[in-house]
Amino acid sequence: MPPKKGKKGGGKKGGGKKKGGKKGKKGEEELTPEEQLKKSTMEMQNLKHHLSLQNSLSRRTQSARDQLKTDFLNLTDQLEEERSDQLDVHNDLARQFKTFQTEKNLVIDNLQRENIQLNNELTNCQQVLANTIQEKDSIIRKKEDEVTELRNKLRILESTYQNIFDTSLRNLQVNLTKAKDQWERSSIDLQDRTKERLKEFGINFQEF
Repeated sequence: MPPKKGKKGGGKKGGGKKKGGKKGKKGEEELTPEEQLKKSTMEMQNLKHHLSLQNSLSRRTQSARDQLKTDFLNLTDQLEEERSDQLDVHNDLARQFKTFQTEKNLVIDNLQRENIQLNNELTNCQQVLANTIQEKDSIIRKKEDEVTELRNKLRILESTYQNIFDTSLRNLQVNLTKAKDQWERSSIDLQDRTKERLKEFGINFQEF
């Protein structure tokens, strides 16, 4: 345990100033012999406790070291015993690996040939698809151009027929106006001639 600090406070007489009238540092004051003895005793106990812990740790470390050495020797013996078996296993694994490697190479060759064939087929399909898309786009553009041309022609025809209709309507109105004027003049002439003929027969037109 860390040593306890001396009691603070200004309860003791003469505390807070040093000889010569100079003020001491804040929170510092001289310890009494009893407090110094108590503090030294606590520090000694702490040192003994720390030393005891170090000794215990050293003993545990030495014991663990010895145990590790024993385990290492045992493992070494087991390794020597198993090395012969492992050599047989290694030879068998090497033989199996060689067989597997041969089979794997055969499979890889077959897959590579199949991959080349599939890549060629994919290239052909992509070319056909590209040609089809290009042809479709060309047909769509052609149809769009035809639709645009037909729309333009339709607008021209509508404009032309509208002009013809407007012109015909104006001509009809003009002809109707002319016919009306002619009819009115003919009617007036007819009335005048009728009046004259009636006068010849002694008939007054105003009586009708």
